[in-house]
Amino acid sequence: ANRGGHVRQLGFDARNNGYLTADLSLRATHLFDGYELTDLAYSKAPIPKLWFVSSSGKLLCMTYVPEEKVMAWQHYITDGAFESVCAIPEGNFDNIYVVVKRTDSTGATVRSIERMVAVHDEDREDAVYLDSSLSYDGANTGLRTLEIVSSGLYKSGDSVSVKSDQAGIFDSLDVGKEIEFTSGTTKYRLRVTAYTSTTQVEATLLADFPSDLHSPATTATWAIAIKLVTGLDHLSNQDISVLADGVMHKDVTVSATGAVTLDAPAVKICAGLKYICEAQTLPVSLEMEAGGQGRTKIVNKVYLRVDKSSSLSVGSDSSNLISVDGLNSTSLTTGEFETQISDSWDQEGQIVIQSTDALPATILSLTAQVSIGD
Repeated sequence: ANRGGHVRQLGFDARNNGYLTADLSLRATHLFDGYELTDLAYSKAPIPKLWFVSSSGKLLCMTYVPEEKVMAWQHYITDGAFESVCAIPEGNFDNIYVVVKRTDSTGATVRSIERMVAVHDEDREDAVYLDSSLSYDGANTGLRTLEIVSSGLYKSGDSVSVKSDQAGIFDSLDVGKEIEFTSGTTKYRLRVTAYTSTTQVEATLLADFPSDLHSPATTATWAIAIKLVTGLDHLSNQDISVLADGVMHKDVTVSATGAVTLDAPAVKICAGLKYICEAQTLPVSLEMEAGGQGRTKIVNKVYLRVDKSSSLSVGSDSSNLISVDGLNSTSLTTGEFETQISDSWDQEGQIVIQSTDALPATILSLTAQVSIGD
């Protein structure tokens, strides 16, 4: 709309033999009143969504399936302000690209192009749920093979040589890194102790290695695990979060040179600005006279049905949250989970759900056990 910063839809109505408009912002006017919309994008797959840049600096998103009468608003807040948005088809998905204006550690204004990737199924190790983040994946993706050569019994603590079939695999900076091998579903690591050439390093086994990894066997299923993460110059001197091999690392501060050091080497790393995902239900309204208005309420239990989700917390507000039993940050879980929350009587009976880990969380449904007072 050219006034009020609202979003309207325009469609032909056969009964009226003309075009009618409807205000799609009425369900969430607090996101629009007093602001203007400056940019728009539409992503069709996997779920139809409309994206709007607001003069408030937020990115507004509406799930939009008019044939099913589904319209729902959400908003994104980042450490900075969104300035532009577009949707680009990539494979089976329309992925979102945004321009974000931020202030760096020196007080200077910087802009970056950041990508939001739509996914259906993902592992914890591959999750990207941090803003302005960079990812590292040390897994071998080519046909390069490695061979572990030892004069011993391939026991933990033994010294071995690791040889590559191609030049340029190793360099002197690999000392201290770990190489991870996979046998079946189990992973085994060794630590590089010396650099010999671009095709060979010396190492120490960190576990007993199975026979299928003994020389002369070669394998292309290997990865390089690192502790020192570099290339984070755009986040220098800022506090960030790190997801290392699917586990949340303690929050760290990026050095002036754009580097952080992890407690232990990791093969897959995502490092960036942490944010909180939060949803809040509307006040309780019942199918009865007055709809429960004017009466105190208390939420006794909350039942969450989730799909492949990490840890979540629920409560009556953001300052009174309880972790959902059965969900944790070390695995992705599907099912229904019951949580008894500590609450007090109030007029609203609202519920807050929050996720603070940089991991997937998909809520399919919420059911609450509510008591109504006088």
